[in-house]
Amino acid sequence: MNNTVLTPDTELVEGDRVDLENDPYADPKHDHPYFESEYVEIAGAEPETPGCSRVDFEGTASVGFPPEHQVAVRVKEEDEQDVIPAWIGALHSGDEVRWNDPDRGRCNRTYKIRSIEFIGEVVRITDVNGDQLECLASELR
Repeated sequence: MNNTVLTPDTELVEGDRVDLENDPYADPKHDHPYFESEYVEIAGAEPETPGCSRVDFEGTASVGFPPEHQVAVRVKEEDEQDVIPAWIGALHSGDEVRWNDPDRGRCNRTYKIRSIEFIGEVVRITDVNGDQLECLASELR
C-alpha cells in the first residue's frame, strides 16, 4: 500500500518521491503533464535564500518553495516491495512492448528492446534505434 506524508521541503532528500500534482508552487495552473499521474523523484534539494528552497527533480525542472511548504512524499510500508509483473520481468532483447503515455496518450509508442533494466518500480528500456524510455511498469502493455 502506498502512503504519503506531508513533509516540509527542507526535509526532502535525494531519492524521495513526491506528488506535485496541483501543488501551488510546482503546478500552479494544474496542467503540468509530468506531475499529472506519477510521483516525481527528488534529484537534490538545498536552500537558495532565506525565503526559498530549491528542489531539483529527475526528468523535469527545479522548483522554488517557501520555507516549510509541505509536499506529499511517498513512503513504503516495511513489507511493501517493488513489484514488476512477471511478463515485464521476462522481456528481453528483441521483444516488442507498447508504452502508453500517461499524458493522455500523446506519445504512445511501440519499442523493440535492445536492453531493459529494472530500478524499483521503474523500467528503463533502450530500443534498437537508441531511443530511451523510463516509465512505470503499469504504463507498458
